[in-house]
Amino acid sequence: MRILARKTRVPVVVLLLFMATVLGGCLPASWNPWREKNVSVVNQVPETTTWCYQTLADADCYATPQNLPADRLINVQPQSRYPSTAEEYRKTLVRNE
Repeated sequence: MRILARKTRVPVVVLLLFMATVLGGCLPASWNPWREKNVSVVNQVPETTTWCYQTLADADCYATPQNLPADRLINVQPQSRYPSTAEEYRKTLVRNE
């Protein structure tokens, strides 16, 4: 009996190690014992503004508003900075000069 017990121990240990490896991937992404607690991502990533204008070939994007017609403006990131009228766009240009 003692010989049989030694032979079955090895497969059991291998099976347990295999199961721990496979089931380790089932942990939720939020569980990480090594991460710092209460770290705000907002404070780590600086907010950037992108102003994109339509050109003949493609869109050109800049960090600041350009002195171009308001109808060529196609996108602003973040969306909260997108001027709703041509007058607001002109005011934004004046502020950034």
